[in-house]
Amino acid sequence: MPTKTRTKTKETHTKISSEELLCDQVISFFEKGYQFKKDWKKTSTSGDIINFSTGKDYTNSNVILLLMAQAIGNYKHSLWSGVFQASGKKTKKDKGNGLQIRKGERGSRIMMPIFIKKKDKNGNYVLDQNGKPVLICTGFRPTCVFNIDQFLDCDKKESIIKSYTVASAPGAEAEAKKIEHKESQKIIDKYLEVEKISFAHGGNSAYYSPTTDHIQMPPKEAFNSTCGYYGTLYHEALHSSGTKERCNRPSLLAPNSNRKMYALDEIIVEFGSVILCQSQKISTIDKLQNSSAYIEHWIEILKENKKTILQEILSQSVEAVNYLKNAGEKKDEK
Repeated sequence: MPTKTRTKTKETHTKISSEELLCDQVISFFEKGYQFKKDWKKTSTSGDIINFSTGKDYTNSNVILLLMAQAIGNYKHSLWSGVFQASGKKTKKDKGNGLQIRKGERGSRIMMPIFIKKKDKNGNYVLDQNGKPVLICTGFRPTCVFNIDQFLDCDKKESIIKSYTVASAPGAEAEAKKIEHKESQKIIDKYLEVEKISFAHGGNSAYYSPTTDHIQMPPKEAFNSTCGYYGTLYHEALHSSGTKERCNRPSLLAPNSNRKMYALDEIIVEFGSVILCQSQKISTIDKLQNSSAYIEHWIEILKENKKTILQEILSQSVEAVNYLKNAGEKKDEK
């Protein structure tokens, strides 16, 4: 009787890139219905998103990514670090005297700049006033960071948290209810003046019209918070940055019938609005104020090309933010 031979099938595993994992992190945020909630009056770091190992603030695209990660993880503190940074090690062989990550914890991905030493026309390194090589950013790559809540409890951890804890100022709650925000108003007024964009209050809708280059906002008294008003105003102003003579953003310039491109411009300016609110220490507790239809389109857009689409969206958000903040002057740094 002939014996049957079993043919072994070789299992194939598709390697997922770090860019795709980063995009999945953002998709998860939207699919689970989270919002950009950040109340500056309750957070221990008074609105700043900080690398507790370096003491530096995270900025631009990483504000969006870490606000999402904090919402998904339900972390109490806006303090982050890489594992090696937090360990206090100077080399991999060094034991270190810093924090240790809890077993099984998963990191959150952010964008880390890639720097190279600048050279002159003759191929020599360009030095700064202190004789050190000048570094230039050539791009970004995803990297993992962990929230301080993910590290093992110890005296040093408590000391770090305490050092960044800011007590609420007297009358902070009453201050939060005020709609006016002088610094944001100054940025908006200068932008509208330099770019010659018409603006008016009135009606029940907030919108930007590319045809007339006009921003319309409901009256200030119609809003319940500073974030509600300035978050919306930033949103519409960032739409205006996409015109051909400004940032020339295809998602704004597409016909109104192209709902996909319309939704793409919405996510670009909404990310930008959150970045601006965070930079001005305005609570984003009211964010996101978008319909589920937009969210569905955003998820669809992100799933189309996970390797590059998120970086493109974040890059355009930061470009729009820089254009607005610098009153129409484009910045090379994104």
